[in-house]
Amino acid sequence: MGTSLVQKIELSLVFFVINVLWFFDDIWYYLKKGILNTIRIFFCLVVIGYFFKGFYLQPMLGDFSSYTYVLNPNTQSVLGAATNLTEFPFLKNSVPNPVVTAKAIYVEDITHGKELFSKNKDEKLAPASTTKLMAAIVSLELYKLDEIIAIPKACTEIEGQKGGFLEGEKYTVHDLLASMIINSSADAACALSVGKIGYFEFINKMNEKAEEIGLESTSFSNPIGLDDLGGVQFSTAKNLYKLALEARKETILKEFVRTTEKQIKSLDGKESLAVNTNRLLWEVPGTVGIKTGKTEAAGEVLIYEYNKDGKNFIIVVMGSEDRFTDTKNILNWVLESYSWN
Repeated sequence: MGTSLVQKIELSLVFFVINVLWFFDDIWYYLKKGILNTIRIFFCLVVIGYFFKGFYLQPMLGDFSSYTYVLNPNTQSVLGAATNLTEFPFLKNSVPNPVVTAKAIYVEDITHGKELFSKNKDEKLAPASTTKLMAAIVSLELYKLDEIIAIPKACTEIEGQKGGFLEGEKYTVHDLLASMIINSSADAACALSVGKIGYFEFINKMNEKAEEIGLESTSFSNPIGLDDLGGVQFSTAKNLYKLALEARKETILKEFVRTTEKQIKSLDGKESLAVNTNRLLWEVPGTVGIKTGKTEAAGEVLIYEYNKDGKNFIIVVMGSEDRFTDTKNILNWVLESYSWN
């Protein structure tokens, strides 16, 4: 039986479709082969580029510290310490961690904003008298330094270390601030908190200021740093570092935190000597201050600034059994572990 015209047309269409499919199959084969080759070439270039970056380009650009690290992969990281060798200060030695009793620690280089060491830096603990830094900041927003405040009776009976002020005695805000920061005087803090506004309004201003400057894990229930039964008075080592930075912005506070002794004088001529509670001002060259604290719940607390030979950093210890020894051990560790040049 002969093939009809219709069947011939149908067969031609079938062969045409088959040829088209073969054509696209050939094209896909070559495309797929090209894509795979392109991917292989790309990864080869990445590996070659990384090799030359680590061993040739960086030394040429002067990043010798990174070059040393590549050649010495056995360099150990220290727990709690920053290990970025490309930014100053960089970790130069693997020194055993400092021996400390503190529950929480935070150390940061002020100039470079680089964390140098930490331990439980975000744990909420009682801040003790470091609270007075915030009381001082709020007081400077409320008063002029030459304003006069009379000491209320209640402030002479307040718990905490005293400046020896008597009921009715009048002092300048300047001298009350000096006594509060240098000698950690609770009676001075009390007088400043009620000299112009109500006590609880002053506390509210302290908490508002804490929120304003980013102390997200800090709460105040009194201006002195006393422990409270409700646990509302708390902060963290990292937050106390931020608080210290804020206090340093005030010229008068920057002066007081480093003052070893100062005569405090009432308007009627009575004089008393405020002696700094931070003994490291006498013991360690380069000590700047800043504030001590100690209560039963808090243990010993210290915010300490060191500034010498271009090395400027703050150490915060909280919940310590011996704040000064802990701080000196941390200080020595930082100086042995890091390089600033």
